[in-house]
Amino acid sequence: SQAKVMYNITEKDCYGERIEKECPKCFSVDDFEDLFDKNINCSSYLTRVKSIGGLMKVKKAYIKAYDAVEYATMPYVIPEFCQCDEINNGVASLVFGQSDYFRTNGKEISLVLDSGTTVAKWDGKKMRNIFREKMVQEIYRKCSRFFEGYS
Repeated sequence: SQAKVMYNITEKDCYGERIEKECPKCFSVDDFEDLFDKNINCSSYLTRVKSIGGLMKVKKAYIKAYDAVEYATMPYVIPEFCQCDEINNGVASLVFGQSDYFRTNGKEISLVLDSGTTVAKWDGKKMRNIFREKMVQEIYRKCSRFFEGYS
């Protein structure tokens, strides 16, 4: 199983090999077909995300916790120096990952991601196609059994 990674990276740590090992991995948009077949985790996934100045905000996520599904909106910040804009030669990027769980410590909530979290190169036309309703329906089809009774 993949090691769990808490993305809380300081600027001095995010360079060289540590970018490869600890910063979100960059996928090209063409990798998304395989992503849905191999990496959908029906216990927790993102339906869509939005990027505003480096802040990736999860608009809708299903989190399995204590045998129940919780709905949550959670900001996820990738530091400017850690974005795939740099890794992918200036191509704007978008996080599309799986969240393993929310860790709650009093009022503090941390989004803990697995090491398979992906960042895709942004290709406007192609990415818009990916987020069309049929893709969301595909996710629901794959995960429908898990979510029965949790609507």
